[in-house]
Amino acid sequence: MAKKKKTLAPPSYGEVCFSLRYVIPERKLSVHIVEAKDLKAMDKSGLSDPYVKVTLIAFQKSLAKKKTRVIKETLNPFFNKTLVFDVPFDKINELTMVVAVTEWNKLKNKPIGEVVLNHDVTGSGREHWKDMFAHPQKPVVMWHKLSAPDMSKS
Repeated sequence: MAKKKKTLAPPSYGEVCFSLRYVIPERKLSVHIVEAKDLKAMDKSGLSDPYVKVTLIAFQKSLAKKKTRVIKETLNPFFNKTLVFDVPFDKINELTMVVAVTEWNKLKNKPIGEVVLNHDVTGSGREHWKDMFAHPQKPVVMWHKLSAPDMSKS
């Protein structure tokens, strides 16, 4: 009888839930970070001290960054924080948004996982970005699986 090979499941970094809303007359992009769940444990205790950082990028240059507060000792943090960015309507299509969940540490913060959103990516990041334009002025909420963080930025 032949033995079956065990296939390794891809690593899980957790999930994050947030809403997007672009208000055209005010030129405001609102990102409401609701919560995260099943985050990768980063501390020896088996927990993490996560926060979320949202970065707007255009032409490979960081334009703006905002972040939530740190939630201590949890893998399922509830943030309930709205981050608002000024974005002219004629520039919104040039943007890439990175929503990164990061472990706070006294010595060096460590990335847990991230979601990239714009018109050119595949998956939930593209779907959420397009839904924001399909429902102008209304918040569009979606859960996203976190991908491996881009270590070149840390």
